[in-house]
Amino acid sequence: MNMVLLINQPRLQTKWQAFLKGRIEAHPINISCVAFMFGIKPRTPHFWYKHYFSGFPEKVASKTWWEKTIKIADKSTGEVIKEKQVPLAKQENVGTHMTIDEKMIGKKMYTVMTNLKSTKLAFIAESQNGEELKQAIREYFPETKRQEVTSISSDMSPTYKRISKELFPNAVVSIDKFHVIMHILDALQTVRKQVKAAVILEQEQREAAAAQKAKEEAKQKNKSAANSKTEAVSNESQMKEVPSKESIEEPTANGPIEGVSELEYLERSRYILCKREAVWELEDKAIMGYLFDRYPILGKAYALTEKIRNWYDKKNIRKDIDFVERDLYDWFDDVIASKIPAFRAVRRMMEKHYDDIINYFREGHTNAKAENMNGKIQRFMANNFGIRDRSFFFFRLVGYFS
Repeated sequence: MNMVLLINQPRLQTKWQAFLKGRIEAHPINISCVAFMFGIKPRTPHFWYKHYFSGFPEKVASKTWWEKTIKIADKSTGEVIKEKQVPLAKQENVGTHMTIDEKMIGKKMYTVMTNLKSTKLAFIAESQNGEELKQAIREYFPETKRQEVTSISSDMSPTYKRISKELFPNAVVSIDKFHVIMHILDALQTVRKQVKAAVILEQEQREAAAAQKAKEEAKQKNKSAANSKTEAVSNESQMKEVPSKESIEEPTANGPIEGVSELEYLERSRYILCKREAVWELEDKAIMGYLFDRYPILGKAYALTEKIRNWYDKKNIRKDIDFVERDLYDWFDDVIASKIPAFRAVRRMMEKHYDDIINYFREGHTNAKAENMNGKIQRFMANNFGIRDRSFFFFRLVGYFS
């Protein structure tokens, strides 16, 4: 039966409306998938749901949706010159443990706050500006509600840290451990790239020196040769001046794997270095053992990475803070002794955020659930092929995730 005719039958309209509404709202799926199930054009159920089943037009007409904004006023006149949307500010979703993070949605950056326990969205605002976010949070979340928050997990953004400390007075602000480890891994990869660049440079210099030597020897041997012969030798020697990719990447004779060049070992180590040593396979151990012997600085960098990962182990959560700080100071000393610039930069960064990094061990909260929520939002956008009607997109997003 034609679905358009079915929807127009009064006796079946209520049941069909409830069925379609339930299908679409049960999971954050693409409405086109629902259309495919019934063999109808995707535009048809999308139109029905948006204009008749969802309640979206009624909320827009009654000004109970898309009415929350951040007002930006001219400093001299006080006149409102711009408004930024606050798609969600739900007091009941604010809990004792919260996370704050940024998310790009439809080419615009938003600040997102998530309840760590319920994993529900509590706040979405089209801004990363500190003063604008303060205005919105003060307006839509009363002080009594903000005082209920006891911990906030965030990245190293100074804006988010300042907002958390000023507007949530009872909250302990902790920096998410995954952001710290990400900086450590970036430093480790920097060392690997520096070693790789040094290997390429050394081989190019060796090739250039050999080419220059061959060129000089050819000149000495061919001083009395005919002009044509001299020109041919000269052209051949000039070709030797530029080392080929094959000569740079020739197999290493004493490596653990036959037929693999030095550069290829360093390229393969890119992914091995991201793994914990305990989960290395036999081939991984052979490659890294060879590289650590050849380039001790890479071994030092990996040892520093493993030590900070061990420091972040779950067994240290709620441990005596004095012991936690002592272990971190030991790691700082190791970084100084290593004389590796990339890790010394990470050390300075950690010293700058020292207290908030240590706070992680008081409760052990991370931004993992916030990042998971970001992933859900991303998948929701992908399933719906981006954002066309921003207001309706957020209407559905809020319905699913808050």
